[in-house]
Amino acid sequence: MRRKVARNKMQGARCKMQAARYRACAPFASCLLLLVSCALPGSTSPVVKFGLVAPFEGRYRPIGYDAIYAARLAVRERNASGGVGGYRVELVAYDDGGDAQAAVERARQLALDPQVMAVIGHFRVDTTRAAWDVYAREALPLIAPVIPADALPDSPCAGCSFPAAFRTGPASQAIGESIGLEEILAGGVTTGTVFASGSPWPRDVPEAQPFIASYRAASNGTEPGPYAWATYQAVQMLFDAMAREPSKLTRRGTGAQLATLFSAQGILPNAPVYVYRLDPSGQPVLQR
Repeated sequence: MRRKVARNKMQGARCKMQAARYRACAPFASCLLLLVSCALPGSTSPVVKFGLVAPFEGRYRPIGYDAIYAARLAVRERNASGGVGGYRVELVAYDDGGDAQAAVERARQLALDPQVMAVIGHFRVDTTRAAWDVYAREALPLIAPVIPADALPDSPCAGCSFPAAFRTGPASQAIGESIGLEEILAGGVTTGTVFASGSPWPRDVPEAQPFIASYRAASNGTEPGPYAWATYQAVQMLFDAMAREPSKLTRRGTGAQLATLFSAQGILPNAPVYVYRLDPSGQPVLQR
């Protein structure tokens, strides 16, 4: 009994140390991993995980930091309301740096964890394309937000459970020759530029006001952008799919539930397009 109490005290101290390290070095991705993997002593609820892969370093790091706070917010809200089907949800966040080879490695790491039921990422066309075949071969469902739905081909993996990723963005034809949304967030785009996006800035969504307030509180006052909104919606979609599974959560079951929301090609029907223009201060202004 004494050994058990001592072990719980050590686990509690380790969690406090990890939280302290996160506060000291936030919002770096390596610290995010420490935070989300920390479980309090005495917790009896089974755990289910999902992955988030995005660039947290390099030119495209604004994408990752826009998305991560939204994912963490969704997890906190769901766990506060009882989790998913009796499971406590944990987020596993990885940085791919916007690099295709790194994206493949992160996909392999997530596939090795049997508690990971699905992944949301990678938010860029080239990294998502590079990693997709790993997910297909491992029967690990992937939700790919924002990027053009037809920019990600089906996996060449014969007999794979999920030959098509679940894509929430509109088709390339609807977006046209617009500059990529990731370039807008990365900066350096000329003011006056008109561009199309598969996800809006939340301030332009009337029903998003509660989300905006919660996001600000979770991010020390940072305003959410289009990747935050797309990520939050994707996580909610995933949680709802998990909740519909009739028995023990599995990757195949989660994928089957997600598939009911998409076409046979993995495309979300009637995905909207938002057209913006950068004003003289560099802020995106919704045109239609």
